Amino acid sequence: MADQIQFQVNLPAKSAPDVVSREFTIVMGEGEPDVRTLNGEALIVEGLEGDQDTTVELSLVDIDDGGNRSEASTATGVLTDTVAPPTPGTLAIQIIGETHPEPEPEPEPDPEPEPEPEPEPEPDPEPEPEPEPEPEPEPEPEPDPEP
Repeated sequence: MADQIQFQVNLPAKSAPDVVSREFTIVMGEGEPDVRTLNGEALIVEGLEGDQDTTVELSLVDIDDGGNRSEASTATGVLTDTVAPPTPGTLAIQIIGETHPEPEPEPEPDPEPEPEPEPEPEPDPEPEPEPEPEPEPEPEPEPDPEP
């Protein structure tokens, strides 16, 4: 069995000031016409219900105080389910236990890179030898005194 769709029909304002009643007709699917006489001021038809996905045919005729009838205003529609279900109830978290995982091992630190060998220092250049002092000249012998 199909879901039942609840609906209403909104009517246009009356077509003339002397309209005293309105004839509303609804046909659902292959069913018989349901003809309702409404007050001339009626703007809504409430309390309607039909099977989901059923085609609905509507017509409205205004009738004036002299019994004259307007041409029918018509519409056709399908009773499509466009109503979302209600929001689900409240969600809840329930704690049901705990586990104790193994601790992760500490990663070993990267080894220190070996330092590059320092270049051997160049030996200090040997200092130039100091020149030996020149020998002092020997004094000239004194001449022999003359006899």
